[in-house]
Amino acid sequence: MKNLSLLFLTHLTLFFICVCSQNIVQTQFVYKWSETYCNKDTPVGCTQIPPLKFTLNGFWGTDSNGNIQQGCRDPETRDWNKVFDKAMENQLKSFWPSLTKQDPKDMWKEAWNTYGTCTIENFKTPTKYFNRASRLANEIGDLLQSHLIKLKME
Repeated sequence: MKNLSLLFLTHLTLFFICVCSQNIVQTQFVYKWSETYCNKDTPVGCTQIPPLKFTLNGFWGTDSNGNIQQGCRDPETRDWNKVFDKAMENQLKSFWPSLTKQDPKDMWKEAWNTYGTCTIENFKTPTKYFNRASRLANEIGDLLQSHLIKLKME
């Protein structure tokens, strides 16, 4: 188990090309191995036992040089209660949990405000951004769990 944790000390990054706008030429869907994340010296520390699976670290747009785009302005004021209805909240918690003391909704809002707003030409709204992340998580997470990660629990 320790070797597995060391193996995933760095994040697994999966790139998905999305030539949808002039500024964002691809999106990065970045996973982390939760146990390794929680065992490293994080400033805030994990508040729960991490799941033995990959969880989402971030969903970012990049420019043609591979630079992560962040800090774009959201043209609208959002009603986050509508964005994070119970179904969306449960969906996001399954693959993008907050492992720290941070409230998951605050973490997702921060993700949208920091990175998602730069993909607004591609995804248009936070709901579409999070739905796309959910769809990718289902496809890729299932693949990782079933084909690439074989945990032998003793």
